[in-house]
Amino acid sequence: MSEPAFSPSTPINGAVPFDAVLFDCDGTLVESEPITFRVLSDMLHTAGWKITAQEFSELFLGQSVKSRFDLIRSRTTVVDIEAWYLDYRDRRDQALSREVAATPFVRDVVKHLAWHSVRLAVVSASSRSKIALQLDKVGLTGWFGGHIYSGQHSRRNKPWPDVYLEAASLLGVDIRRCAIVEDSPSGVLAGVSAGATVYAYSPSHREPSQCGRLLAAGAKDVFGDMRMLKRLLTGTRMV
Repeated sequence: MSEPAFSPSTPINGAVPFDAVLFDCDGTLVESEPITFRVLSDMLHTAGWKITAQEFSELFLGQSVKSRFDLIRSRTTVVDIEAWYLDYRDRRDQALSREVAATPFVRDVVKHLAWHSVRLAVVSASSRSKIALQLDKVGLTGWFGGHIYSGQHSRRNKPWPDVYLEAASLLGVDIRRCAIVEDSPSGVLAGVSAGATVYAYSPSHREPSQCGRLLAAGAKDVFGDMRMLKRLLTGTRMV
């Protein structure tokens, strides 16, 4: 007899109806994207590409800069892309180490989930070193028990589902019993393709069209305040 389909409306872990919650990092756990955009746009402007905030959102949000090397080459005067990238990474990491902050109220959400014995992981398209730098800076590392996964170490990065499937397997949970919290269309696509339930975070300062892109990618719901996430995860909608 086949296993009955998982229904996210049926509680599994106390008040939280999921075995695990997998968080993207940049723009979800930490407010890194304005910092990254400033550093990246400054360097791209110098190299001839006057990138806009909307272009950044559409082309780089949820993607690794390395995955955009061909695009950068085509739009700029950069010749040695590897040397350019190393310079960018150093400038970005210095800025993040000074300025990055946790997303408002995300600590309360993480503590709530841990209290309900929900397994937690960070699953990002970024490098492990960048993830670790940011989580250490904002004091979130300990909540994840070493379950920190980078798509750059998977066979395929987001928007492919590989890194999410790997994370669920190493957590020892069925991906269908996982909720994913993302902030980019590529991340949402990765989570939905893996078979999880995906909730998308899109605060009010984001491009208005971003909400539509997140829903089109398959997000179950879009929310703009981390305090709403606990209610979404338990099936109690805010009114």
